[in-house]
Amino acid sequence: MQVDVHQQKLLRWVEAKEPVLGIFFNMSELNPMIAGGLIENRPVPRQKGQLVLTEAGKAALEGATSH
Repeated sequence: MQVDVHQQKLLRWVEAKEPVLGIFFNMSELNPMIAGGLIENRPVPRQKGQLVLTEAGKAALEGATSH
């Protein structure tokens, strides 16, 4: 899956375990990436606002950085 610059930034934040929910990104930005299988659909327990990349999300991020 191709990711644009904005999606790539979001994936980097998730990968760095930054709290993304309700801070810099809203669900309208996250839902397409969750539906596309790049991000887990549940937040990390007891970690406010953190999400987890799926294997597809990691691969998309690696593919975007290798070009």
